Amino acid sequence: MELTKNNIRYLDSKQILKIIIPYFDTLFREIDYLEISKDEFVKILLNEISKSKQNYSDDISYLDYLKIRVNKAIIIYSRKKISEDDKTAKKIINNFINKIFKKNIKLKNSREFLIELSAFFKIYDYLPNQNVLITLIEESQNLSKVLEVFVSQLNKPVNLTNLEKDFNDSNIIPIIETYCALNNIETKKQLININDGYDDDEIIVSDIVKQYLQETKKIPLLSEEEEKKLTKRILQGDNEAKQIFVKSNLRLVINIAKKYLNRGVDFLDLIQEGNIGLIKAIDMFDPTKGFKFSTYATWWIKQAITRAIIDKSKTIRIPAHMTITINKLATVQHQLIERLNREPTDEELATAMNLSTQQILKLK
Repeated sequence: MELTKNNIRYLDSKQILKIIIPYFDTLFREIDYLEISKDEFVKILLNEISKSKQNYSDDISYLDYLKIRVNKAIIIYSRKKISEDDKTAKKIINNFINKIFKKNIKLKNSREFLIELSAFFKIYDYLPNQNVLITLIEESQNLSKVLEVFVSQLNKPVNLTNLEKDFNDSNIIPIIETYCALNNIETKKQLININDGYDDDEIIVSDIVKQYLQETKKIPLLSEEEEKKLTKRILQGDNEAKQIFVKSNLRLVINIAKKYLNRGVDFLDLIQEGNIGLIKAIDMFDPTKGFKFSTYATWWIKQAITRAIIDKSKTIRIPAHMTITINKLATVQHQLIERLNREPTDEELATAMNLSTQQILKLK
């Protein structure tokens, strides 16, 4: 049966599900690495079928339209699973690694493998922290083999700055650097703009932000020896040392935050979220692992900023007049349920609210 704009209106969601489910079996198999059960998958399908009945137009086939909606819904659903629990994230990432490893079984495409893994992190808005990366590399033979092949082809010490320019992708660098640190392979990296300061003329900022940028420029950076001494004091619970460490790394946060401008979050908010990530990094940093603090902190700062952007994108700002109408709808709906002893139809709600049925659907 062909599903059109006209006939989907007269079918309920479960009837449509029976018609389309064979077409979605392939998609379900393709996303097996996401640890989504058949029941969860069907629930997502039913939800998107219900929404699509109001929004579908005949521009493309209904099946194609629904596939687009379902793919987006799966990404959003999986982002939440991955971001909320490191254990789940590691399992899903490991599943994905094994899946793409099969496509590159001869290990001749280690570069493409890493690019595909980085693309996974981008799609699901997930930036793994150092602890997750260490576990993945130590426990995944496939990932270790790919990294071994890739790193063996590089000049030593491994120039991480050049690699980042070469790939044009900063997500790959932490993976490579973590592997090198675990295997005592020397690396070098130039921290762009950190020692030279930064040009706040590059971005349009408020007076408050400009003042903050100027103040941070005055804070001296730590030498390697100073960093080691402060780290020891921090491990002993010295809060003063922690404050010095935080202030000395504020420029790092600013430089990272600049890369996330125009994503729907104010620059000052990006900096504040990055500072939270910086403090987290200081609390979690273990100097015995052999990592540079700036590299370790970068992961936590990026994670804090990206999560703030994701949370912001999920927030829908409702105008005040709309909020009043929505609240009124809830009250009227409750009154009709009590009077009719059943859920009111959209038409009954529209009559009671003196609105059109289309307006009621939008409010819902």
